Amino acid sequence: MLDTSTDTRMQRSRGAAMVRLGPRGLVDLAQSGSAKAMLPRMTAGRPEIVFLNTAGGLASGDRLDYRIELTAGAQALATTQTAERAYRAEGGPARVALHLQVG
Repeated sequence: MLDTSTDTRMQRSRGAAMVRLGPRGLVDLAQSGSAKAMLPRMTAGRPEIVFLNTAGGLASGDRLDYRIELTAGAQALATTQTAERAYRAEGGPARVALHLQVG
């Protein structure tokens, strides 16, 4: 029998991506869930960091955490792959947090 109750729990997107750079380049990279970080090329002599969400958009309750740490003397250009698509959904807001640490 098909369950047609209204107490349906929706799957939510979760993810975290962290990039740590020193003056000579990448020091550490960590990623989990749907948050990813790529370093595709150098732009104006600096590493380019591209953050992306593999879930394809944001709906209520989604949580993404992006972190950049630059040690003394490090430089970078950071961006996202595109504007994030937001979907209508019941429940609380989606949250995307960006943390920057410059040494």
